[in-house]
Amino acid sequence: MTLEKLLAERPLVLTEGAVAEQVRRGHPHLLHPTLVHTLLVRSADGRRVLDALFTSYIEVARGAGLPIILSTPTWRANPGRLQGIDGNESINGECAEFLLRMREKHKDSEVLINGLIGSKNDCYKPGEAPAADEAEEFHLWQAQKLAGSGVDFLIAETLPAVGEALGLARAMATTKLPYVISFVLSSEGRVMDGSTLGEAIEIIDQGTTRAPVGYMVNCCYPTYLERTALDDNARGRFLGIQANGSAIDPRELESSAELKMEPVSEWVEAMANLHMSGLGKVLGGCCGTGPEHIRALAAKLT
Repeated sequence: MTLEKLLAERPLVLTEGAVAEQVRRGHPHLLHPTLVHTLLVRSADGRRVLDALFTSYIEVARGAGLPIILSTPTWRANPGRLQGIDGNESINGECAEFLLRMREKHKDSEVLINGLIGSKNDCYKPGEAPAADEAEEFHLWQAQKLAGSGVDFLIAETLPAVGEALGLARAMATTKLPYVISFVLSSEGRVMDGSTLGEAIEIIDQGTTRAPVGYMVNCCYPTYLERTALDDNARGRFLGIQANGSAIDPRELESSAELKMEPVSEWVEAMANLHMSGLGKVLGGCCGTGPEHIRALAAKLT
């Protein structure tokens, strides 16, 4: 099933929670200093950890009778961070192949796989984001690698600035795959560079030859969207959220020495409110969330 068909036919689609952060909390010795969890697919221990984490989310979705979207562990597998890594030409494909094999093992589940791309630099510092032309050139390599790997669609996540998002959209538009753009929001409900979500959507829709299937936000708390005024066009283009487990502004959360989370019940209620208001067809987790969040959310909405 294609992403477009899934979105047209299903009122609710789940995503995973915070896979990379779960690895950081439970198996920090497996993380790479710049590639995070990408290289786990190259070790037996790493594959076992990833398999267990992704399986936990697949089982939640299957138990609820819902489809789920899983992201390749390629958030930081860009050409800048891959310099000096053996086999850097193939690592994006290896990550995709890992999830494709997992989907084959879970044929009784409805699983879509996206090829995940992250920001070039710090995802909470828009001043470090490249301008559109530089971003397009920088991200094109990874977009093309993932597009040729067998994934169902592409997604660029945790984007702090509209300029980089526009360049990324143009890079992904050169492929034949559908794609999604996902911004990180501040607690004020704006993109980190100060743009409104509606402004960001309009700029990218008008600035690309092939627009995204839709837009999401991630690495922010669901109530942030209540502070975001979206016109009818922007609402129609908005797909959902992969939400943090904490209501703290993500810039503060990043520098926090301890993991801070709201009660799961409050997170679920906030997510359910978005879904009921028409702003959350695709729902999942980001920092501070795990299978228990997705399970409780599915139980609430089914």
